Amino acid sequence: QIARLPPGGDLQQAPASRRCPQCRQPGVFKEAMPLPQLNTLVRRRLGEKAYRQRKQREKRELQEARDEHDLQTNPMNALLALYAGGRSQ
Repeated sequence: QIARLPPGGDLQQAPASRRCPQCRQPGVFKEAMPLPQLNTLVRRRLGEKAYRQRKQREKRELQEARDEHDLQTNPMNALLALYAGGRSQ
């Protein structure tokens, strides 16, 4: 069965026999870590400056991926991008 937790529930409370909803592997929640705690560990390991640079890069990459997705899923966006690209030259 897939692990289901109550809202605000701790991942470590999931029974070991439960499976991950994405990969279906059993027992993956046993050593789960909350994201804020993981974020703090990454920040400490990288240092503040490198951490900020990484966050900015990830934010930029995410925006580029969103823009690309919008272009691919909405034909009108693709036409507008082509039109805007032709005008700037």
